[in-house]
Amino acid sequence: MGRPPGTVPSADWRAANDVAGDAPGAGPDEGASPDIGGQPGLHVIALIFCIYLFNQIDRNLVQYVLEPIGREMNLTDGQLGFIAGPALAFCYAIFGVPIAIFADSRNRVHIIAAAIVIWSGFALSTAYCTTFTQLVIARFGVGIGEAGFSAIALSLITDLYKPSRRAAAVGIFSSAIPASGIVCGALVAFVIGVHGWRTGFTVAAVPGFILALLLLKLIRDPRERAVGVARTGSLKAALSLVWSNRAMRHLVIGQGLANIVAAGVSTWAATYFARAYKVTPAETGFWLATMAGLVCFVSIWLGTVACRYAARRGAGWMLFGIIAAVNIFAVPLIALMLFCGDKLIALFLYLAVNACLFFFIPTTNYIGQQLAPAGMRATIAALIVMIQVLVGATFGIQLVGVLSDGLNPLTGNDTDSLRIAMMILSICSLWSAAHYFLAMRATRTSKDNAADA
Repeated sequence: MGRPPGTVPSADWRAANDVAGDAPGAGPDEGASPDIGGQPGLHVIALIFCIYLFNQIDRNLVQYVLEPIGREMNLTDGQLGFIAGPALAFCYAIFGVPIAIFADSRNRVHIIAAAIVIWSGFALSTAYCTTFTQLVIARFGVGIGEAGFSAIALSLITDLYKPSRRAAAVGIFSSAIPASGIVCGALVAFVIGVHGWRTGFTVAAVPGFILALLLLKLIRDPRERAVGVARTGSLKAALSLVWSNRAMRHLVIGQGLANIVAAGVSTWAATYFARAYKVTPAETGFWLATMAGLVCFVSIWLGTVACRYAARRGAGWMLFGIIAAVNIFAVPLIALMLFCGDKLIALFLYLAVNACLFFFIPTTNYIGQQLAPAGMRATIAALIVMIQVLVGATFGIQLVGVLSDGLNPLTGNDTDSLRIAMMILSICSLWSAAHYFLAMRATRTSKDNAADA
């Protein structure tokens, strides 16, 4: 993979070149878009951050209220797991890539605005559900709406910002994930704890409609005025790009496995602590949402710093080794959290677990967008997010619920069965680490590194 004589890759592309290795058609010339990137005002990334914030709140608020929903509607752990994971993830996976392909040739701002209205409307309908079937339909709708946001937003951010500012912009965008935990904590403690879970969903859903209007008013798709940007998005091309690049292939598999543990542990944590230690809604909001969100924010920020550090030094292979080590370290932390027997110690250990489980997010988002050609960025991002959500949110969350139900007759209580199910799930973190090590090896041994250094 060469470059025209006399050209020098930008600093932000050095880490991407390490990863690109043997990928055809994924060099800086194909991926960078000098006619698009610019210096938009702070209000642009702030608005996109706020949209992603409520995207995550509407998606994840349910995990903090599984226990009261289950008691009210007399649901099993398997049913609760389906509501929290597959009910949303199936639709997300089915619609995510087709919408992203469509977005690679259409106005992304308009598509995102429509998606916000759809997921906010269905999130609002959750407050009025009285049966399992109604909850499933509401979660289906949230999944369809959210399928039209995160991947397309990453593509939009990459085109809005020049390479020198891109890592910071992606880092700010990714920080909405932990920030949503902080807001969820406030909702659980001060709204749901006082007025019930239905009021919480209403409060969380309404801002989305306002944000959709602000988006249409304040942001334009830069591709409307770009020159010479080929729109090449297709599922076949995206799969070919990912599979032909050994490092990127292991990166995608590794992040999917990492999200199995991240989604499974974080989703069931509130239910586990409610059963094992009888934590109150106020404690749940403070420890499992607000404090966990702050720790996760620091973890994602450190991941962003690592991306920029590796980019400046042309040592993208370092990122894979760091993520692998963090994933390995998470497993004994999860074990200690589940079996220590002390509430306060377990809660502090949960914070440490969160720091480990979400470290991979900014790295995957950043490098995935750096490697993708300009006309395929939304499609590549959608493919990565689809694997992350489908494998993590579907398999990880549902597996814990199914294992817990299956182990219940053996353990004699739903607390121990859930504890063992979460411990079994954590093994996937070791599997994920193996793929990150393979990605590091592929990056360091790539024959193209010398040409792109």
